[in-house]
Amino acid sequence: MLDSSKNKYICQIFCAVYFVWGLWLQIQNTVNIQFERKTTIGRFITTIVIFLVFVLILLSFKNVNKQDILYLGIFLYLGIISALHEAGLISFCAFLMTYLVKNVSINKILKTFILFSGLTLFLVVLLNGVGIVPDALQFYGLYTERVRSTLGFNYYSYAGEMIFYFICSYIILRKQNISYVELIFLYCVNYYIFHFTDARNPFILSTLFILFCLLIKVFNFKKNLFQNKFVKFGFEYCFPISFFIVLLLTFLLPSNLFQKLNLVLSNRLILNLNGFHNYGVSLFGQKISFITMDTQGFVSSNYNYVDSAYLQALFLNGLLYLGIILVLSVIVCKKIFKTHNLFFSVALILMAIHGIFDPPLLWIWFSPYCLILGIANKKQNELNIELR
Repeated sequence: MLDSSKNKYICQIFCAVYFVWGLWLQIQNTVNIQFERKTTIGRFITTIVIFLVFVLILLSFKNVNKQDILYLGIFLYLGIISALHEAGLISFCAFLMTYLVKNVSINKILKTFILFSGLTLFLVVLLNGVGIVPDALQFYGLYTERVRSTLGFNYYSYAGEMIFYFICSYIILRKQNISYVELIFLYCVNYYIFHFTDARNPFILSTLFILFCLLIKVFNFKKNLFQNKFVKFGFEYCFPISFFIVLLLTFLLPSNLFQKLNLVLSNRLILNLNGFHNYGVSLFGQKISFITMDTQGFVSSNYNYVDSAYLQALFLNGLLYLGIILVLSVIVCKKIFKTHNLFFSVALILMAIHGIFDPPLLWIWFSPYCLILGIANKKQNELNIELR
């Protein structure tokens, strides 16, 4: 164990680095603003962050046990594989930070995520409203006057994804202490973003979480849920179950039902199927260049993007990578369930469901889930203190 003063020092630096880096990554990767040398600046900042994270890892090396070494190796593997096939240094740095979560309060991590995500959302939507940050795309429906806009972000779904993870993190922290006024405010912001972006999946899941919290406050039935074996199984294995649902929807539906659901899900199912045909499944992954837009900024006729977070991880980073992620998720969900933190458990289920249809589950600039995986290397007694 580290002494309390050193651990506090590591925690403070970690959260400061996470705030600055997370805010930068959201600006770089989600906001519709362009400036000279943005990519170069981003690489420079990420390199500095990697250096600082390595320093914090070295500072945390005291009485290191076999479990710590095992998890460091696991997170290094995940970081290297995803760096080779996905987001480069960003992915590598994200998994290095995940290892450090063993020394950092998960509540402080969520607070930091809420701060920079809330700041980005507020400023970008405000600046978009006054015309300073323009929409990247606008879609005018054929049979309606409604305009689908990006609210100043690079794509329609980005604001919706951001508010979904913001709401999950906020409710995890507030738990049963959240007020009716807070729930109403969260729903209003959620609906405002949905009204302009028409991003359905994050809106529906965020709304369900808000309604669930409302029911808990009114009826207070949460104690009974932890005594049910089926509920326990669903909480603990929600991520592998969600991956199985992806495969079920892709391969095992009758053709007529497949076509109907594919239409409802904006062609996601056929894109999943094409992904298996085009890329196949490998043990260690492969580099894939997804085609989304053509040179004129319209949706390409060769569009081949796979939205499911699970299938993206499978195609890009391989079977071993996805298997490790799913095993870590089960360990995390089991530990959270043992704390009887219902709000955290439900948030994880919603994140798992969200990953069936949308990709940013492990993108550190959108979601805190990558860092939440670090709970797997936390001791249960330390976890109880933080989450109860």
